[in-house]
Amino acid sequence: MSNEVCLLSFIFIERLLKKGGVQLLTINWRPVIYSAMLIATKYWEDYYFWNVDFVELLKLYPVQATNRMESTFLALCGYELYVSEKLYERYYKKIIGNRPPINFANFEYV
Repeated sequence: MSNEVCLLSFIFIERLLKKGGVQLLTINWRPVIYSAMLIATKYWEDYYFWNVDFVELLKLYPVQATNRMESTFLALCGYELYVSEKLYERYYKKIIGNRPPINFANFEYV
């Protein structure tokens, strides 16, 4: 999963929390993140993903539950998926831009 999809997922989750009045709890954080990543992947990637692709790949939720979570997430966000370049850049700088790159070449595996 690309950095862009992860960043969009974060933006969508914040939008859900603000617009939808949702709170992240121990019982809902997985479906929220799953739904955000599903929507962000569909939004960003050139290849079009179907919900069944996620279901078969991740094996977390059945197709009907995935469809329901996606539609609920979108409705609670007011179907607002547009992310301006300015907003994206602001999140990018705060989350990704200030981090040094990870060098796995010197990483010791135990």
